[in-house]
Amino acid sequence: MHKFLFMNITTTYSAWLIIFCLMAGGLYAYLLYVFRKNDDFSKKTNIFLFILRFITVSIIAFFLLSPFVKTVVQYTEKPILLIVQDNTESILINKDSAFYKNEYPALITDMTERLGDAFDVRTYSFGQGMSDSLNFRYNDKLTDLSNVFRYLSSTYYNKNVGAMVLATDGIYNAGNSPLYATEHISYPVYTIAMGDTLLPRDLLIEKINHNKVVFLNNNFLSEISVNAFRCTGEKAQLNVTYDNKKVLSRSVDIIGDKFIMSVPVTITADKPGKKKLTASLSVIKDEITTVNNTVSVFVDVIDSRQKILLVSNAPHPDIAALRQAIESNINYEVKHVDIHEFSGTTNDFSLVILHSLPSVTEPATELFRQLENSRVPLLYILGMQTNINSFNKLKTGLNISGSKANVFNEALPLLTKDFSLFVLSEPAQKTLLRLPPLISYFGNYTAALSAVTFLQQKIGAVATTQPLIMFNETSERKTGIIAGEGIWKWRLIDYLENGSHLASNEIINKTVQYLALKTEKDNFRVHAKDVYTENEAVIIDAEVYNDSYEIINTPEVNINITSEDKKSYTFAFSRTSNAYTLNAGLLPVGNYTYTARVKAGSHVYTKNGQFVISQLNKESINVQANHTLLYSLSKKHNAKMYYPAETEKLYQDITQNKNLKPVIYEIRKTTELVNIRWVLFLLVFLLGIEWFVRKLKGSY
Repeated sequence: MHKFLFMNITTTYSAWLIIFCLMAGGLYAYLLYVFRKNDDFSKKTNIFLFILRFITVSIIAFFLLSPFVKTVVQYTEKPILLIVQDNTESILINKDSAFYKNEYPALITDMTERLGDAFDVRTYSFGQGMSDSLNFRYNDKLTDLSNVFRYLSSTYYNKNVGAMVLATDGIYNAGNSPLYATEHISYPVYTIAMGDTLLPRDLLIEKINHNKVVFLNNNFLSEISVNAFRCTGEKAQLNVTYDNKKVLSRSVDIIGDKFIMSVPVTITADKPGKKKLTASLSVIKDEITTVNNTVSVFVDVIDSRQKILLVSNAPHPDIAALRQAIESNINYEVKHVDIHEFSGTTNDFSLVILHSLPSVTEPATELFRQLENSRVPLLYILGMQTNINSFNKLKTGLNISGSKANVFNEALPLLTKDFSLFVLSEPAQKTLLRLPPLISYFGNYTAALSAVTFLQQKIGAVATTQPLIMFNETSERKTGIIAGEGIWKWRLIDYLENGSHLASNEIINKTVQYLALKTEKDNFRVHAKDVYTENEAVIIDAEVYNDSYEIINTPEVNINITSEDKKSYTFAFSRTSNAYTLNAGLLPVGNYTYTARVKAGSHVYTKNGQFVISQLNKESINVQANHTLLYSLSKKHNAKMYYPAETEKLYQDITQNKNLKPVIYEIRKTTELVNIRWVLFLLVFLLGIEWFVRKLKGSY
């Protein structure tokens, strides 16, 4: 809402000169309509035309004084009121589920509409993510309360947010504690306490502790966590199946209102592939829900593990960081040796990582002799002890000239636009923007034409084209170069920002995977994840190459996806700029196989694979509302907690809170009069009327 406070006109020159502007207008009109009087015009017409010309010429003369208009406009902004609704499954797993489906939505909608009179109301629903409307379907499968506050803090930074109304049961099963995520929230947080704080009668499998990846013919141990609440004296049957074969069946005697039991199961991985492990409990009378009586997970049985050799010039924190990141992928086994202790051969390894080698003190002659005679991929990490002159002689695809001893840059990572060797997830890309710099050599970086830059160096605020991480592939081998040391800091910041090492691990593992992967010139490639969660869209990418091994996307690519119960789904891929992609949407939990087919020229190519849709039942594991958390959250932010039946009291408290005030501000604007469009239209209008009258009276 806005209103004009005042507007005035001032001139660059003295206002007394306006008299001369009026005199000029009068003189011009006198000469035209008095001194050279036209007898064809009546007296009234002459006077009318005299006035028109007087006004027109006076305005034009007034423009010579450089007049400008000053305006002051007052704007009033209502305070923003955020209303955020929990849309997760746990809301309905209690005795009041009918109320939350039928009556509760009307209470919140009515309150929202009435609050719109005094506030700029913005509504959201949340689960794992955020949506900008009220949603009462309660179908999200994860609750991330910390993401709510991160999202709103970012979206409404420096805005006039008056208060927030958060309606939830206080249960969160993703992200961090909301109490820590609200440190930068400066407005009141009113909470509506949904759900039931009493433990419901329920028998459930909380989780299955298992190895996600095991090796063929190995025995692996899994633990089934059985929980029971308010089921004293009941007896349940626990069944465990692996690859559709029963591996355990036993009875469970429940003792106490809070019963917790861990059941170990040892299983032999006798076949490779993705195998389904399912634990189920029999149903007992009057359970609040039976969804959590069965849990399924998937085990990836593999028959090989790639070995990676990490050779360092001297002890360095990067070594432990690299090893931990790489070995977070069960497919890799890292062997670390100091260059002075190195012996043996490099041919047994899928990748050799060289940290600060060749160095100023250790040329590593024997190691490089072996590497020269092999085609094993290499990853160089340039540290402060690297001998740059010796490194340049290795012809890695990168040459650093003009470097000086003990002169380094702090190089921030910057993802190269259109990098296509692999794809970083969105969380990893966001984390990349906040990672600390690596210590890189000062100098001129020249990369080979065949090189591909993954991360560029950003020196201070200047984005350069110098590579920080790059790859080069020749007919002999793949080579990667990390042009700086300090990777260990990335893991620390990743954990500090995100509470895990997932993003930094992904950056390092994607680099290692690309280098260690044996390149096969296949004319048809299909890329699918091994495991998707049931709330995740199945996205599959594909590439087609012609006989000259040029990427093309003219032929049509089709895929047939088959579930374990033989239900078939057929899709056609969509074309991207030079490849293909498919969004198959959400699929039911289970094990799937696929066959993709394309006809390119006279050749027909097919690709077979498999993936898993894993069950996500976190919302049914913990259904006891946490109103203590909501009370603490409101108290911390100078507000109160309310129950759903108290929405009228919440409405009164918000509208009567005198601290929730609108923001009033003024915008002062100065505009040259000659640039105002309506003034030009006025002059044209006056001249047009004068011309029309003269023409009408038979004169020019």
